[in-house]
Amino acid sequence: MAENCNIKNNPLIVLDTNVLVSGLCRCENSSSYKILKSVQKGEIPLALNQKLFLEYESVLYRKEIRKLIGTTKEEVTMILNALLSIACKSESYYMWRPNLKDESDNFVLEVAISTSALLITKNLKDFRSGDLKFPGLVILTPEKFFKYYLEE
Repeated sequence: MAENCNIKNNPLIVLDTNVLVSGLCRCENSSSYKILKSVQKGEIPLALNQKLFLEYESVLYRKEIRKLIGTTKEEVTMILNALLSIACKSESYYMWRPNLKDESDNFVLEVAISTSALLITKNLKDFRSGDLKFPGLVILTPEKFFKYYLEE
């Protein structure tokens, strides 16, 4: 586990894959990019488990995604290794399933719940459609997260 998973004033977060990809597109004015840079600098702790890491890996190695973010396979490996080295690692215990329509959304949600992290996504509605409800779960768009936690 990364040493600093409780950074003062900044909550632990889980990045949906769409936010990670958007941040890696390097549009410096985008909230996703600014959040990813803050994670990289150690200003915001990132929660991650094995299933979510494998989802990141699967998506980032796709040829069309590598073309979109302008990286090689080797650079994707470096990005993934960097995320893994700074992340607060989590284990999911499958006593329940959120039952979201998209299975990859289920394990993003599981990381957020098991670590009490904020979930950052561009698809809010995808995470509100499940049968199980989690009252303490906070789901924000990158723009809202940036406004609440990073904007000066």
